[in-house]
Amino acid sequence: MLGVPFYGRSFAGAGGGQDGLYSSFSGPGPGTWEPGIVDYHDIVANYEPELERFWHDDAQVPWLYDAADDLFITYDDPESMQRKTDYIAAKGLGGAMFWELAGDTQDSALLDVLADALLPDLGDMR
Repeated sequence: MLGVPFYGRSFAGAGGGQDGLYSSFSGPGPGTWEPGIVDYHDIVANYEPELERFWHDDAQVPWLYDAADDLFITYDDPESMQRKTDYIAAKGLGGAMFWELAGDTQDSALLDVLADALLPDLGDMR
């Protein structure tokens, strides 16, 4: 099983580095329910529209960065979730577990990627 998050991690004071990547930080950034932990639906609604998106080729995940506020957010999105399901299939793993469903968007953007890739026979039963 591969664990996948339906949330991101935010870091404050993440200045310098490569668009925030590999930089030191001063503490947790803003969060949905607690500092530093941002639900995916919150990222989509409040951070993706405002912050610049980058892609980490080795980790196969996106991150957002705001140079003006030194805010760094790492998270999974449908693209990275698809890469993870590809990895599950390639390695013959038993599936995926996620935390937590309430973090997904109302249209189930992350859950749909998992279900389509890992449970293709469900079809219209979902």
